[in-house]
Amino acid sequence: MALSVTREEILHKGYAPFDFNARKIGKGNLIVAEHGQWAVLNDDELELLEHGVIDEDSLLFKLLEEKGIILTLRNKELIENYYRQRMGFLFHGASLHIIVLTNRCTHKCIYCHASAKGSKCREFDMTRETAKKTVDFIFQSPSQTITIEFQGGEPLLNFDILKFIVGYAREKNNKAKRDLRLTVVTNLQLMDNEKLDFLLENNVSICTSLDGPEDVHNANRIPEDRNFNSYQNVARWAKIIQKRCNNEKKDWTISALVTTTKASLEKPKEIVDEYAKLGFNQICIRHLNWLGFSGENYKKIGYSANEYIDFWKKCADYIIELNKKETLLKERTLLIILSKIAGKTDPGFLDLRSPCGACIGQLAYNYDGKIYSCDEARTLKEDIFMVGNVEQKYSEVLGSNKTCAIVSSSIIDGPCSECVWKPYCGTCPVSTFSQTNSLIPSTSEDFRCRVHDFQFEYVFEKIMDKDFQEKIVKKWFSLPS
Repeated sequence: MALSVTREEILHKGYAPFDFNARKIGKGNLIVAEHGQWAVLNDDELELLEHGVIDEDSLLFKLLEEKGIILTLRNKELIENYYRQRMGFLFHGASLHIIVLTNRCTHKCIYCHASAKGSKCREFDMTRETAKKTVDFIFQSPSQTITIEFQGGEPLLNFDILKFIVGYAREKNNKAKRDLRLTVVTNLQLMDNEKLDFLLENNVSICTSLDGPEDVHNANRIPEDRNFNSYQNVARWAKIIQKRCNNEKKDWTISALVTTTKASLEKPKEIVDEYAKLGFNQICIRHLNWLGFSGENYKKIGYSANEYIDFWKKCADYIIELNKKETLLKERTLLIILSKIAGKTDPGFLDLRSPCGACIGQLAYNYDGKIYSCDEARTLKEDIFMVGNVEQKYSEVLGSNKTCAIVSSSIIDGPCSECVWKPYCGTCPVSTFSQTNSLIPSTSEDFRCRVHDFQFEYVFEKIMDKDFQEKIVKKWFSLPS
């Protein structure tokens, strides 16, 4: 709206209010412009803004002009740059490419969204021919950054194809000259020194799952061999990999994810302490989705949005207190939201942006060569989010009506238009469809919406605290992510 204001309209008062939404936070009023810049005003300042009677010589006018919350003849280009910086991802092409090497696994986790098959079911492995075509397709993306993430099932069950893809991708990149990044998501059960040597030599970063203390982790993550202790194996390899990465001066180390189940809710401190004890510098506390085994078991292992919010807050509060002392441990959601509101560029988290990362930020390649809009999309029983296959051209898949419809479905508008978090947030069509059989979320009842609403307000309340800024924000942003 504001960029279409005429010169005459601006000259009449010297400025025009830009589109913004407001929310009361503490004693102040948080004002967030559509392009993501924000300010906190008192009641009198908000009234001046709403009535359009701000003194042009006041500090308030200068602040709002600098933030682009008002439009003047001087800051139109500044506001356009705010949009350009925040929405730059729209012009890069898909950078994250998730390759499902196999859908078989050595575990049968109670929340597995992939509904993984048994480890003997080799018909669910990607072949060398499909792997080659997949890499050829990936390098058609115009993105200058290409991240290939090996997923499963358990990707180490098809390690020969992983090795082939690493070699072939590096060979293609000798000509393409992209910023090529490689990573593998593994439960570590099949890890050995030979595999680790290969991954480290080829700079393939490693991510695993650690749901907390031994009782919580092993209750969630159940190996086929019931005599195998999943927690002890992860803890052992985490230490080995951390030491190797440190000795070899890697710019990364092993990372891990928490998937929260009902069993987690009573142990926020214990879960955080487990990460600190094992030397992780970041913890990602995820809620369940409604896909695969997670959807089937939700009544048994799930919880309400309020229950998850209460758990996440306890974890976040405890992590902040630890960081005020000597512990160096970041919570990923906190870090992402801080990055979104403190910086001018989007941190690249595909789940929290509009449109979301589906197709334009990531693509998932199933073991059989089918291409999906994202990793979660391949796990639905219907192929509603299947956009093509590796036999096709990149331009054909990305330019299809189906792809465009999926991207359009994730643009937040309508009921979100008056939400103060609109510039920072995003919807997930796959998550919405899995719960409601519709692509359009009913925001007041949507689990993700309620969680994000709390998390954004929590972070804004914290960032207004000088102690938090000094002891947490500066500390986290000076440490490697």
